[in-house]
Amino acid sequence: MTRLGKHSYGFDVIEKVDPRGRKYYWIGGNEYQHEDIPGSDCNAVLREGLVSVTPLHLDLTHEDMRRDVMGWPLRGFERR
Repeated sequence: MTRLGKHSYGFDVIEKVDPRGRKYYWIGGNEYQHEDIPGSDCNAVLREGLVSVTPLHLDLTHEDMRRDVMGWPLRGFERR
């Protein structure tokens, strides 16, 4: 069991052409780097050669701000 690591693939933007002749852009290049965070998925996979399982949860709602904004007066709009 690991925690989420931090990594970067660089900042290059490379223009390529697909088999049908259409342009597309590969963002990030080939320059992979990761931070040395003990217990991270990056360290487990890349440094220790292990399988990594990282449970994730994503909810970026700022609850205090949401409640505050709900109190703003908005003429012409009905609150639900």
